Amino acid sequence: MHPETFRKFFVHGLNGLIFAFLVYVLPVQLSLAIAVILLGLTIYFSRRMSRGKTYPLLSWLVEKAERKGRPIGKGAIWYFYGLVFILVVFGLIGVPRILLSSSLLVVALGDSVSTGLGRIVGKRRLPKTKTKTYEGTGLGILSAFVSIFLFLLLQYSIDWAFWISFAGSVVGMLTEAYLRGPDDNFTIPVMACSAMTIANSLLVAFC
Repeated sequence: MHPETFRKFFVHGLNGLIFAFLVYVLPVQLSLAIAVILLGLTIYFSRRMSRGKTYPLLSWLVEKAERKGRPIGKGAIWYFYGLVFILVVFGLIGVPRILLSSSLLVVALGDSVSTGLGRIVGKRRLPKTKTKTYEGTGLGILSAFVSIFLFLLLQYSIDWAFWISFAGSVVGMLTEAYLRGPDDNFTIPVMACSAMTIANSLLVAFC
């Protein structure tokens, strides 16, 4: 398996699903406390490892998970920054936890499929991008949409789940394709959560 494919499916996929589940089932304040602790630990161990310190399981995971040529732990640090951001900005004002959790599914499944399968089946490059393809981004949108849609059916009607899922998956994956910096582990969940929150507010106001 290509290292980038492994990184996307294992790290983004599995870990993303775990955190999406925790955000859904735990109170926002508890999720926030856990996210802050994990952010601090990630920064601490990343700095230690960048100075040559090794840890048996952690060093192996970083070697497999992190993109080549970038600082140790950068992706994980930005992921936890994004998690803290959505919990503070959206969670503490009462945005439903299912929407916060759904934004993490865009990273866990949409981003994983977009890059992982995009490397295999991607042929036609998206305009004004270097590596993104119509096939990869399209599959990412589809996988994010289906996963969010099915998840939202736990609390929403079919039509509301459709439009909220559509907004989150399209905005999240177009962010992955086109928005450069600070890091897609931060920008994807933040933009997806923003889109779903807006869609939910519009449905509440006009439906």
